Amino acid sequence: MQEPAEPPKIVPIPDPTNQKQAKSLDDFEFLKVIGRGHFGKVLLCAEKETAEVFAIKVLKKSKFMSQKDVRNLQAERRIMKGLRHPFLVGLHSAFQSEDRLYLVMEYVNGGELFWHLSKDGYFKEARGRFYAAEILSALTYLHGRGIIYRFVFSFHHLTFSDHIINLILRLQ
Repeated sequence: MQEPAEPPKIVPIPDPTNQKQAKSLDDFEFLKVIGRGHFGKVLLCAEKETAEVFAIKVLKKSKFMSQKDVRNLQAERRIMKGLRHPFLVGLHSAFQSEDRLYLVMEYVNGGELFWHLSKDGYFKEARGRFYAAEILSALTYLHGRGIIYRFVFSFHHLTFSDHIINLILRLQ
């Protein structure tokens, strides 16, 4: 019987231009779990120094079994770090521990678009056009930077409480 291959080593990508780079999870106060997925979970946390609230994507390194997974994650971090658009979730910082990776992202309160759609049954035309325009604006921004975003379906979108949509960039 063959032993399982060790997961590939994930090498940190230093970012000397980021002055707000968090060093560890100790810099944040855990508030609650707000999502779970195959690679890990998303925590709602407050930065201890500023009390600013963030969503922290916690990824288990052991789940990244292929070099493709590692490359996708590194690309996700690199791409998210350079994005500035009102309808895209921004990346604040990233760090790692021995067994986990942490992506500290802007927290978007309001729930998933899919939840709002299932609760309401449908959106009136004006609301649907408004959301479509926001999504188109975000996609146009990405495409203008040579990024092709293929995960355009409702459960990868979040809304603010005032019904502004933010796309979450996800490359895995």
